[in-house]
Amino acid sequence: MLNSKVKVISNYLNKTMRPATISFQKDYFQEKVIGKVNKYDRTVLSNPLFTIYHNQNDILNFTYKNVPNLDITQYVLPFKYGLDKKEDDNFVSYSTKGQIPIRWLYMIKDFHFKESIIEPDENIDYYPLLKELPKNTFNKIINDTLTPKSKFGFKVTNYPEIELKEGWYLKKIWGTYNKSFTQYTSKILEECGKFESLKPVINKSYDILFKDEGGINILTEDMYEFIKYCHTVEPYRVNDNSLIGTNSYYSNKNVTTEELICLYLALKELGVEVEII
Repeated sequence: MLNSKVKVISNYLNKTMRPATISFQKDYFQEKVIGKVNKYDRTVLSNPLFTIYHNQNDILNFTYKNVPNLDITQYVLPFKYGLDKKEDDNFVSYSTKGQIPIRWLYMIKDFHFKESIIEPDENIDYYPLLKELPKNTFNKIINDTLTPKSKFGFKVTNYPEIELKEGWYLKKIWGTYNKSFTQYTSKILEECGKFESLKPVINKSYDILFKDEGGINILTEDMYEFIKYCHTVEPYRVNDNSLIGTNSYYSNKNVTTEELICLYLALKELGVEVEII
């Protein structure tokens, strides 16, 4: 039983913590990335999930909210402070070496620096690293990852409760109701699925939800990987990829802060009026 769990966790990390390299053309890097930094504020970018700083040794350092896959790798990979820079005649690059989720690089590209280039690197074999952990430590890791350490919530503010003669769904009215979305909502959520950080498992990243409270059925690749992981390590857990609400949404034990913040950033990028609550 323990070996099967080790294998599942290893697969989860292989998918979500795969090493990767993010690269920028030199002129773009200097203007758009480092151009934001000064001696008083070393912030390269900041969003509700993570902040990146550029220090004087050309290292990018992340501060972030805890997420399950990072909680695991902190037990099996040696600590490394930030991402070291490499450069050639044309590009400046940073390799994660499994220190941060690969999804975060796609978030950087989707929502911050669109001209960046992301290339997955050779996978780390997490299985033997996990096998070396004492059983008590291994069980602690599982318990930690199944208990949310941080919360996040946002609401869509362009949500007037009005009835229009020409049809309420023709305007920019947001609503994720029981068994239905407004036309505007459907279009926006379809566009969200085009971001690399919100790729769907099959053909759509979000679908309607059959719940009286309304909501969204999340069908992203990363949501699928987390649900599959949770179901295997805790078979009796109710694994539900539902985001409940009609215009206000909160992370929960299944919908992680990372998942919800990705959606928040995508909506913001698409011009939807959102605010953190």
